[in-house]
Amino acid sequence: MALKPCRECGKEVSTKAKTCPQCGISHPTSQLDRGTKQALGCLALIIVVVVIGQIGSESSAPPATNNTQTATPSAARGSSTRKRSGNPTVPKQPSATRAAPPGAHRINGDHWFGCMDRDEFGRLVNYAAQNDQEASQALTRAVYNGTCTLFQNGETVYLTDTGIFSGVVKVRKRGETTEYWTNMEAIP
Repeated sequence: MALKPCRECGKEVSTKAKTCPQCGISHPTSQLDRGTKQALGCLALIIVVVVIGQIGSESSAPPATNNTQTATPSAARGSSTRKRSGNPTVPKQPSATRAAPPGAHRINGDHWFGCMDRDEFGRLVNYAAQNDQEASQALTRAVYNGTCTLFQNGETVYLTDTGIFSGVVKVRKRGETTEYWTNMEAIP
């Protein structure tokens, strides 16, 4: 009969003991060898990476509710006014006067836009990268019909989703529930 230290309490225990007489742990002298521990660690790491990849690759469908906020043609050209159904045109407050709440991000620059549909956002980015002016007018139409939006420099947004390894994030504007996909660089 060989004695080994219990893996829990360290007291000498028979290698044939099913429980430690001191602490009660089952199989007190069984230990995983180093290779098994490394294999289990690698397996756990692979599982974590796969789960994160799956979460990042799922795209959310646009909200089922009707978007009550519509952009006017002047908003599509970059104006700082917005028309809300039933409300008069209200100028936006300068974002520099408001402090960002905890967990919020600020848009960095004037040239960022976002779309409710991730695929539409990708298409519009490709049109802009190809310098196709006619196709780029699709952004103006998308802003006008409310499926995309233009972000203002310093505007407060909240991060709601990330496209892992894709360079895109989903954000919502402060005080609104509609979420838009945009470039990760928009919110450093």
